[in-house]
Amino acid sequence: MGKEIAIIGAGISGITSAIKFAQNRHNNIDVFEKRDFILKGPPYCHLHAGGILYPEISLKDAQTLLQDSIQFANKFSDCLDYRPTIVAFRSTSKYSADSLLLKCYANRLNYQFHDTRPFGEVENFYAIYNLSDMVYFKIHGRLPESQDSSRSFHDKYVEKFCRLLDDIYSIKYPFISVNEPGISQSKVESRLTKELSVHNNINLIINHKVVLDELKNYDIIVNASGKNMFSELFGLDKQEIYEFKSSWLIELPIEMRDMPEIALIGERETTNAMIQITPLGSDLFQIHCMRSDSSIINTFDCPQESLYLSDNEILNRGNVAIREISKFFPLFIFCKVNGACPGLQRIPYFSKSKRISDVKLIELNNVTYIDIHTLKACSVVSLVNKIVRLNNWTVGSSR
Repeated sequence: MGKEIAIIGAGISGITSAIKFAQNRHNNIDVFEKRDFILKGPPYCHLHAGGILYPEISLKDAQTLLQDSIQFANKFSDCLDYRPTIVAFRSTSKYSADSLLLKCYANRLNYQFHDTRPFGEVENFYAIYNLSDMVYFKIHGRLPESQDSSRSFHDKYVEKFCRLLDDIYSIKYPFISVNEPGISQSKVESRLTKELSVHNNINLIINHKVVLDELKNYDIIVNASGKNMFSELFGLDKQEIYEFKSSWLIELPIEMRDMPEIALIGERETTNAMIQITPLGSDLFQIHCMRSDSSIINTFDCPQESLYLSDNEILNRGNVAIREISKFFPLFIFCKVNGACPGLQRIPYFSKSKRISDVKLIELNNVTYIDIHTLKACSVVSLVNKIVRLNNWTVGSSR
């Protein structure tokens, strides 16, 4: 027997949910989107496989992110950019490199027990590099020979990092190269659009802001809007804030092939904040500078209907990121800001250190209300699977 399902929000969470529920051909799904397009929520560019970029989260939460990323990678294997991520702590950061190694070791131990290994072989999961490796590179122009078999995969990417880094003492040691692929957001959106088109029991209602009175005839109501829409309905305290942030698109004047993603970690919303460089092509990059005068735009007590960045603000904030990155990698001083990738994110329980996505279910008057709280896009597959599991639904097959 099918269900009448309403999904509010046509971003990655809403569309992935709709496709999953539509596999039961008896279900009827209406997806409401207030804008005139779909699948254009906050940007995402990497898997966060094991929370390596977040030194403040627990090992338990890091393992949850790893599990989520594996499920995402299994579903969207053709949408991943297979290159590692270089992660180091800025020399002025408060974090110890030992904590980075502990998290990597725990993640690799967990990864080896999975039936599927979408990030490659276990022995290539991560590799460790020390100050002596960097000194050797600066003298000889290459990394030293190593007995560590994992380095045969990582070395060519790490050498790019070594060549770019101006001051070898500007980071803490050891640093690591971890096999955390990137996500091609455009490929994910294209894939989901194609999957959406084969289900005739999904009805897209775009350019329409839904009101609660419209939802009274549904068996299941899913909030995938990125807002806390159910708090008023149930008289709940709103234990959330919203954060607006952006990455910046830049172009190098030369092509850089085999570039890893690079993250130098510091304290968030300070002048010592994390900087991040994500390759989108041979000369196009997405960069973050997690300072309050760059990528961290503002914090809102409640979501606004429209959030706008002027061209001047994009230029000024993007240039802050370029200048900060250029302190470590001088080549990037020649970049220009080409655009922004902004987005609004729910911050649960006033904790900006939380990175674990979740779903909440409330049963009331024979209606199931589901609140999807997607903090990271890489968690969306596991969230949808959790909804099915919690409801003990039989998804079935539409074909």
